[in-house]
Amino acid sequence: MAKLTIDIPEDYEPSAGELDNFVYLVCKYTVNFPMRNCDLAVCTTMASTRGPIRGSAGLTRLLEVTCEYVWDHLAGEPDEKSPGDLVEHMVPILEEWYSKSTVEERAITG
Repeated sequence: MAKLTIDIPEDYEPSAGELDNFVYLVCKYTVNFPMRNCDLAVCTTMASTRGPIRGSAGLTRLLEVTCEYVWDHLAGEPDEKSPGDLVEHMVPILEEWYSKSTVEERAITG
């Protein structure tokens, strides 16, 4: 599966607003679903079970978990796409977002 290659320190911890926007973007740009608070809570909790969401590795884990969740719970496990396909689709989108935004901009919600 593809990994995010974004220029952030290994110990970088995204803010709550950034995590909100990250999961929102995955829901929106994979299955065109408006993220709910419960979607955010489930995805961040599941991604945190293997350690804190920190650096590119933690954000890649969040991406994988969120794509699995979206594929299974929101899209109904479609045969024509897999969670890995959704990850592959989202990697360039998220890498572009990180390359063109600041920490402060990524934290803005609403």
